[in-house]
Amino acid sequence: RGTSMLAGWLPTSGLTALELSDNYFGDQGIASLLATDGRYQSADLPYTQLVSLGLNSCCLTDTALRMLTDALAYNWASLASLRILRNNRMSPGTK
Repeated sequence: RGTSMLAGWLPTSGLTALELSDNYFGDQGIASLLATDGRYQSADLPYTQLVSLGLNSCCLTDTALRMLTDALAYNWASLASLRILRNNRMSPGTK
């Protein structure tokens, strides 16, 4: 629920850095955070103004990382820094 509220607030917040490390929200939390509810239509401007996102120790799996990769490919944010260390549910070989 918290990530859904955050997702609704992010596009208009002007927030450029978000540190969510050490929170157990896993794949469901990432899905909620990345949800645009169909509001995002422009490929010219990022959906959020985030340039730094910390997701260390959030119990993310490969699925969450694929969701994040897809969202970034569709210009969800223009991240210069992404921290995903210590997500021990990732498959071996995931970087």
